[in-house]
Amino acid sequence: MRASNLASFFSSSSSWSNTAVQKAPAAHLRTKKKTTPRTVTKKTVGDKSKENDRFFRPRTLRQQEYYDLLNLPISPAFDSGSGANIVVVTGPAGTAKTMGATLVGLEKLVKGEVDRLVLSRPAVSADEELGFLPGTLEDKMRVWLNPVLDSLRLCLKDEAIEALMSSSSVEVCSLSHMRGRTFRKSFVIVDECQNTTPAQMLMLMTRIGEGSRFVMTGDPHQHDLAKMTDRHGDSRTAKTSLADFVERHAELGEVAKTLVRLFEFEKDDVQRHPVIPLVLDMYDDT
Repeated sequence: MRASNLASFFSSSSSWSNTAVQKAPAAHLRTKKKTTPRTVTKKTVGDKSKENDRFFRPRTLRQQEYYDLLNLPISPAFDSGSGANIVVVTGPAGTAKTMGATLVGLEKLVKGEVDRLVLSRPAVSADEELGFLPGTLEDKMRVWLNPVLDSLRLCLKDEAIEALMSSSSVEVCSLSHMRGRTFRKSFVIVDECQNTTPAQMLMLMTRIGEGSRFVMTGDPHQHDLAKMTDRHGDSRTAKTSLADFVERHAELGEVAKTLVRLFEFEKDDVQRHPVIPLVLDMYDDT
């Protein structure tokens, strides 16, 4: 979908899922200036009057920092000054890892900063075999990507999401079909990265092209892989790929760490439901 057509699409109130968001597109589309991160203070968290919080409204200071990081301008070419080319996000369930990335990606698509929002996730079930899934590759992937699509549904109606997917402005892509590809001027979100292997993480991060940002999210404590080996091949001290990444990231130089970012949420950032921190404490030994 061309930028002019995309602007027309988003300016239509019929595309938006609620009246509060219906008023947002015009302001976003008229303003082509790059936004700068806001200073993180207690006063700015959850301030609905701020234009930058149009879709994703942070509720904690860490969520605000997350929003500001993802909302950094994306350089059209490789430029170490732009920063945050790849952002790996870890933390417990309910901290807005996926929702925040999806809504910021939608913002950047609306503003024309990227041409495409790409959604991916490993097809690994939570200790349960579902058998053969019928339909096209896109149909199969939707089962796994519903948590990401649910975030889009906070702002867009189903028919609007379908239209964006039909025009490839929003693309659902399986991990197995990402190998060999280059994603240019795209906002790419890979969810549930704790269920990837270190080799898959390497493959994913090397798909990035000019003008793109990759956001890779996951909770190292909720992986569903039966058996893994760490970077030294020791299965007795196996780590998830996210734990492996954290270890490797610590060895990077300071400049490299501005290009490949690690962002970590804590239990205090859980906003999905007040009972979740209690549940996390109950299962702290798992």
